[in-house]
Amino acid sequence: MSSSSSSKHDIYNNARFEQIACAGLSQKYDGSADNLIPTLNLIHIRRLNEVWGAATYFLHNGVQVDLIHHFSKVSLQDVKQKVAVAWNAPDAVITRHTRGTALHNSRLFGLYLMNSLTPEFAALLYSCLDSKYSLDGQLIFITLCNHIHRNHLAFVEAVKNKIQTSTLAEHKILTSQGTYNS
Repeated sequence: MSSSSSSKHDIYNNARFEQIACAGLSQKYDGSADNLIPTLNLIHIRRLNEVWGAATYFLHNGVQVDLIHHFSKVSLQDVKQKVAVAWNAPDAVITRHTRGTALHNSRLFGLYLMNSLTPEFAALLYSCLDSKYSLDGQLIFITLCNHIHRNHLAFVEAVKNKIQTSTLAEHKILTSQGTYNS
């Protein structure tokens, strides 16, 4: 087999592999705060079986941070800095298509995320990204999460509020039925 036909075969296999690995969620995420946590849970389940799962971890101050579960512990600025270094590297054009490299995994994660969003929300996210780095999964993910919760405190407060609201609603239902008296 000639090297020309061999490289064409690799391109086909890579494209087919990427199509399978990056198929998005069947229930597209619309950018709503209420659907964020269920969407993160679905991404967590999917990442366990995909090569791009490695891109869902971010090295921050010497500590590996799980972006899916602890996205609020990493700032958008830190991700932007790391992404700029990776995508501006002299070999970035090659490594983003080389299986097993961090840039390849992050690009696949980005494709997966974009395939998991409604077209309207995807367009909104793209408008928030620098076009040079718009394929980077970590940047897309952190931008997505920051769109809903700007920082860790906002995220924690939103979760607390949701718990209190659901608890109060349950309490009111119980007291209105007369089965629970406080």
